Amino acid sequence: LCDAIITSLKSDRGDNGVFNLVDPDRLTKREYMEKLVRKLNPGARVVTIPYPVLDGIVRFQELMMRALERKPFLTAYRLKSSQNRIVFDSSKFMRTYGWKPPFTLEEGLQAVLEHAQAPAWPAARTIARDGQAIAAAPGRLASGRG
Repeated sequence: LCDAIITSLKSDRGDNGVFNLVDPDRLTKREYMEKLVRKLNPGARVVTIPYPVLDGIVRFQELMMRALERKPFLTAYRLKSSQNRIVFDSSKFMRTYGWKPPFTLEEGLQAVLEHAQAPAWPAARTIARDGQAIAAAPGRLASGRG
């Protein structure tokens, strides 16, 4: 994301356009749990609640909070909105700026896992793709261009 923002700031091709930036690789919530969350916290207990049950709990919670004159933690509207399948696409940005993500989803997930397992102050390291440096040190990204 940072690399894309820097690319757009260095160019006038976008002409104040609106762009979506997402990983080209699609990842379901279940895949996200398996690829990242379970590896970061192997002891985590994952509970899947059927939507109708969760909807009922949320609606009950809304009624209780209304009776207590408080704001609900989660509304039925927000729950429903969070479950909608919305597909975003970065192709417009990629065409306009000639940009491509500097690393794949798998490479990014692996970097997160390595960072989480590293000591508090890990030594500088470089992740390279296609001969270009994309991460120069912890907390500091490099685009690998010029």
